[in-house]
Amino acid sequence: MSFSTFFGTLRRQWFVVAVVLLIGVLAFILTWPHFRKFTATSTMLASNSPATSSGVLDPSRDPISSAVGLNDLQTLATSEVVLNRVAASLGFSKSKAAALANEVKAKAVFDSDILPIAVTDADPQTAIDTANGIANELSAYSQRLATGRYDELISNLNGQIAERRKDLAAVDKRIQEVSSGDFYVTPDAGTTAVNASLIALEQREQQLETQVEGDQAAAAVTAQQPNLSRSVARQEILAEDPSVVAQRAQLGKDISAMNVGLASYSLNFPGLRGYILEVRREAAAVEAAENHTAKDPGQSESYVAAEIATNKAQAALASDSAQLASVRDQLAGLQTHLTDSAVEGSDIAQLRRAKAAGEDVYTDLSQRLARAKADRAQAGAIGSVVVIDHASDALPALLGRPAVLGAAIAAIFLWLAISLAFLVDGADDRLRTAEAIEKLYGKPVFMPVG
Repeated sequence: MSFSTFFGTLRRQWFVVAVVLLIGVLAFILTWPHFRKFTATSTMLASNSPATSSGVLDPSRDPISSAVGLNDLQTLATSEVVLNRVAASLGFSKSKAAALANEVKAKAVFDSDILPIAVTDADPQTAIDTANGIANELSAYSQRLATGRYDELISNLNGQIAERRKDLAAVDKRIQEVSSGDFYVTPDAGTTAVNASLIALEQREQQLETQVEGDQAAAAVTAQQPNLSRSVARQEILAEDPSVVAQRAQLGKDISAMNVGLASYSLNFPGLRGYILEVRREAAAVEAAENHTAKDPGQSESYVAAEIATNKAQAALASDSAQLASVRDQLAGLQTHLTDSAVEGSDIAQLRRAKAAGEDVYTDLSQRLARAKADRAQAGAIGSVVVIDHASDALPALLGRPAVLGAAIAAIFLWLAISLAFLVDGADDRLRTAEAIEKLYGKPVFMPVG
């Protein structure tokens, strides 16, 4: 086909071409609002660790590692759990919220932890707000997953600690009830107080037994001292009486004179026999005076001291014997009490063992709770899924640009106009050119007329 034939056909079918192009213009005007789209992009950074590598209740896991990985974020960006929250925060209608997933594109950059989130919408500000909302919600959702791993553990530990606290309170109450009716059964030591008292009393009994034996020996010795000191006491009393001393002195002189007389004279000497009788009467008088004076041994300090020592020994023996009897009575009473309180003591021991075991478990749970809270706080403070670039503007989509859309529609309708022009012209059976006449009749046309 020559250019003259091509343009001739278009010239003959200009009306068809004009109508089709007019329809194309109308199509551009009508479709332009629908193709007028803007795309906003927010960029995120996520550590490349799959969500399946973490256990929800594994407090030993490094809280810095990501709760969700890059592949998870690509799926979550178009999931209902994220988009519904974004739609609710932006106040979208139900139909808008339902169609939001088709307007979001999240595909990670190859061999990188960068994830662009692109949102396309007819309103550029809505596209910006939606892209930023999805990025923020993904970051918050990842942080909730990171900290949520510990929430169930912390809740469980708090429940166990509360139960242990109730159990310990019940044990304390039971211990108090068992020990409240017995002075010697204490909450802290049970019947150990009775045993301690028994040991102390047994030691005291042994001491008192030794003291009583010593007191008995001392009393036996001191009991003989008053009799032994009587002669000494008599001499002390007589030595301290001046009249007796004077009489003894005079008697001595008289005896000396008598002895001189007996040595010088015989008994027939006149007056010697009478002198001897006088001396004898004087000696008897002195003896009577001495007996009278020394009849009370209590006047002697030695005798009094001996009596006092004897009385002290007897008193010490009586006192220690009384204490020994009292201690033995107490021992018998405590032994009876210990036998009677054996059940309470056994209950106290069992309860205290149960309390010690409960306190060990309570301490372990408290330490685990502290570690879980610390790990949760660390996981919440260090986010591994972060927004590194918020969308600040929205660029028109490829078909949303007027020139691109106009060129596409123009090319389509121009091709359609040319095609229809040739179809219409081909359907017309009139001979319009010299070539058509020559082809039909087989003879040359020398000159067209008219």
